[in-house]
Amino acid sequence: MKNSRKKTNGRKKRGSLNLSSISNDFVRGFFSYALVAAVEDSRSGNPNSALKALGSARVLRTSTLYGAALVAGVAAGEAVERRDYVTALAAIAGGAAGVYALDRLLSSVSHKE
Repeated sequence: MKNSRKKTNGRKKRGSLNLSSISNDFVRGFFSYALVAAVEDSRSGNPNSALKALGSARVLRTSTLYGAALVAGVAAGEAVERRDYVTALAAIAGGAAGVYALDRLLSSVSHKE
């Protein structure tokens, strides 16, 4: 009996979600922004200001938005690479809606505190 599985050559199936990849992309975007913001804030000359910047509400909020935007951008880019333009548009629209919703949620939380 022959093996009936098709080889995918390491490619994902069309339309499949890889949660590990999504979480990795989010973490990359989150920490990329946080580190850049900390370096920019440390230019004040105080070495402790970089650590304070990493814990500031502004940096955490914006890092979360950058992480979500990166996930949507990577999903859209992968879809375009597969020439799956409907999925690419859905990723862009979903990413925009997600970032907008996160922004509204996080700004309402920060105003309550």
